[in-house]
Amino acid sequence: MTISIFSRYLVFNFFSKHPKDVVRANIY
Repeated sequence: MTISIFSRYLVFNFFSKHPKDVVRANIY
Protein backbone atom coordinates (compact mmCIF):
# COMPACT_ATOMS: atom_id res chain seq x y z
CA MET A 1 0.00 0.00 0.00
CA THR A 2 2.65 2.52 1.06
CA ILE A 3 4.88 1.74 -1.91
CA SER A 4 2.05 2.17 -4.40
CA ILE A 5 1.03 5.50 -2.87
CA PHE A 6 4.64 6.71 -2.86
CA SER A 7 5.08 5.67 -6.50
CA ARG A 8 1.88 7.50 -7.46
CA TYR A 9 3.20 10.60 -5.66
CA LEU A 10 6.45 10.45 -7.63
CA VAL A 11 4.59 9.92 -10.91
CA PHE A 12 2.30 12.86 -10.14
CA ASN A 13 5.31 15.09 -9.46
CA PHE A 14 6.96 13.92 -12.69
CA PHE A 15 3.79 14.71 -14.64
CA SER A 16 3.53 18.19 -13.13
CA LYS A 17 7.23 18.95 -13.65
CA HIS A 18 7.78 17.34 -17.05
CA PRO A 19 4.46 17.21 -18.92
CA LYS A 20 6.14 17.49 -22.33
CA ASP A 21 8.58 14.66 -21.56
CA VAL A 22 5.68 12.45 -20.46
CA VAL A 23 3.85 13.14 -23.72
CA ARG A 24 6.97 12.23 -25.69
CA ALA A 25 7.35 9.00 -23.70
CA ASN A 26 3.73 8.09 -24.43
CA ILE A 27 4.13 8.76 -28.16
CA TYR A 28 7.31 6.69 -28.56
